[in-house]
Amino acid sequence: MDKKTRIILCLAGIIFVLYFMTGCATIPILNIEYRLPEQNNVLANKKVSLGFEDKRLPKELFSQTAQREFGTGNEAVSLYLGRGKDPAFKMGIYEVPTLYKEVFRRRLIGLGLEVAPENALSPLQVLIVLKKFHLDSQGRDWKAQIEYEGRLLKDGNILSQQTITGEANRLRLFGQTQANILMSDLFSDSINKLDIIKLFEQANIK
Repeated sequence: MDKKTRIILCLAGIIFVLYFMTGCATIPILNIEYRLPEQNNVLANKKVSLGFEDKRLPKELFSQTAQREFGTGNEAVSLYLGRGKDPAFKMGIYEVPTLYKEVFRRRLIGLGLEVAPENALSPLQVLIVLKKFHLDSQGRDWKAQIEYEGRLLKDGNILSQQTITGEANRLRLFGQTQANILMSDLFSDSINKLDIIKLFEQANIK
């Protein structure tokens, strides 16, 4: 094997290693820890379906500046679930719509409600209309915004509804840790702020 061939093979090997390392590199992902309220069966013996509408503006999870940390076109969220003082455990990786469906399904079950399978029909429906779920990086701060409506419907007619909004900032240090903490706190607070019991009371459903 001559010198030229050895050089070509060596360069090819380097290119292969770099390609392999790039392909196996970890994609940055937003980690959200959600803390469920304590179990409360006050709405037991009722059955509902759970609906979700994605009306976000902007549609993207990350702003252009936040994409420098989390990448372009990456809308996945890693969900960790806990209750009370129990340690949180990883549930999996979700797109934003399935993230909301999963946590609200667990909230409804925690209130004693029977949640119908996704494609099954039920006269009563809890509908979540997401209007904002956004993470931005502004100067030295992370900025998070969440807004959604929670509606109770019967046969497609709105009986009661609530609007939940939240906004928070946190100092942006090296890496993504502070963004994860910020979004976890705001997400848990906004999800648990929806008074589902009051939705039923306002609709006079007992």
